[in-house]
Amino acid sequence: MTLPLGRSAAEWTKVSLVSQASSHLRAVLLSTYPEAAAIATTDPQEALESIPDVEVSWTYAAPRGSCDLGGVYDGDCDPAKITLRVFPSEGRNNFTALHELAHHLLYRDHDWSLRVLPTLGDMARVVEEKVANDFAATLLVPDEVVHRYLGSTVTAVGLREMVARTEASATTCCVRALDLPGERLVMLAAPDGRIWYSDSNGRPYNPGKKVVQPSLATAAERALGGGSYTLLGGEGIRYSTGWADTDVQVEVAVHDGLVIAVVSSTRPDGRSRLASDWHEECPACGDHFQVSSSSGKCATCDQWKCPGCRGCECSNARAVICPRCWVALSVAEVAQGLEAHEDC
Repeated sequence: MTLPLGRSAAEWTKVSLVSQASSHLRAVLLSTYPEAAAIATTDPQEALESIPDVEVSWTYAAPRGSCDLGGVYDGDCDPAKITLRVFPSEGRNNFTALHELAHHLLYRDHDWSLRVLPTLGDMARVVEEKVANDFAATLLVPDEVVHRYLGSTVTAVGLREMVARTEASATTCCVRALDLPGERLVMLAAPDGRIWYSDSNGRPYNPGKKVVQPSLATAAERALGGGSYTLLGGEGIRYSTGWADTDVQVEVAVHDGLVIAVVSSTRPDGRSRLASDWHEECPACGDHFQVSSSSGKCATCDQWKCPGCRGCECSNARAVICPRCWVALSVAEVAQGLEAHEDC
């Protein structure tokens, strides 16, 4: 399968393009490194070690500049270098090894480096991480395994069974769940609602890992008796902008202290991803803007950049929270010395 070309950054957020790029990388792996491809599913770490033009090292400390998975790829040297952090879970280590191998394949792919990456702008890191995740997950968990546990409907209970009965890590299982038809948010969390992993293939949108989700804590507490629980509405999914999506169904299953959540919307989306009537509020200047006018999402906080001041959530790192509505004041309001919104 060839690499998709001539697509916008917004299109690259869709599962179909990510899956197509992932399939392209698997074909490249087979043609370029056939010995590694032969064992990539059964022995991912050995497959990575067998790549002749990559120097691999493992460390018990987090490598400088590592991603959330604990890996770093440096292609600007000969041979290329991959440094990975060792985790107690072999499933986690296997996923990270293949994830970093994907970065190597992408770096050496001229179409990706010269024709796709320059068009992605601020979304480049986000898109490449999605492609690398999908590449790793599809090698570790074949389609037949996914359908055995999830069938045609993704549930938290099905994901828990996949995590418990396969060698794949919980993150790997979540990534594979996003490949199936239908829009959903998949999360891994601690019982108190702190997020360890979060990603979405549509609605509900991904809130990231920085915001604690009380709805997951509530559902997890109620799941202690039967192992799973489905919560409708409640506090919904919280976002760093201060907004919450309460039109959701939150299904959780508990496994060895890990909360596995599958969140789906309970009503049709009246706002398409780039629709002209979907507005965001800039946390830096307070202006409301149409998402279609934004230059893209920030690679750090994954929020849409304001077309006026180029601000995002990073611009509001020292936010002042209004004690009446619990929404952050804009930078302009803070500059005026306000500690609460004037209209609250």
